[in-house]
Amino acid sequence: MWRGRLTVLTGVAVIVLGLYTLNGGLELADSPLAASRIAQTVGLVTPAPDASTVSTQDGKQVVVITATASSYSPGNVQVRAGVPTTLVVHSNGVQGCIRSFVIPSLNEQKILPVTGDTRIELGALPAGRLDYACGMGMYTGTITIV
Repeated sequence: MWRGRLTVLTGVAVIVLGLYTLNGGLELADSPLAASRIAQTVGLVTPAPDASTVSTQDGKQVVVITATASSYSPGNVQVRAGVPTTLVVHSNGVQGCIRSFVIPSLNEQKILPVTGDTRIELGALPAGRLDYACGMGMYTGTITIV
């Protein structure tokens, strides 16, 4: 009796973990089929971008994203296209894969300190979006460029 149930439970666990791992790869590949982007891909949800962490200094825009033990915040930041941009990732007690900050489309990867700031020069970005993720694709975010 238990043997049959345990076999089914084990099979379900393997499938769930496989899908979770596949999604991490899709996030790192910047795929529109990744779980964090699928609703946007089919046109259901468009998260509102936040410009509150963007400032302009000496003709450059500076974007601040905070990395904590469980997320990048804000999850969607809006910046202006064609303006030289510096991304500052402020780490606050960061551990695990979230310390590996990846911007797949730019082939950029930085290892964040546990606490402190990491500056990434993005240059003048064209209109569109720039997605970023942790090294495993578990935690993600977007820079919306308008």
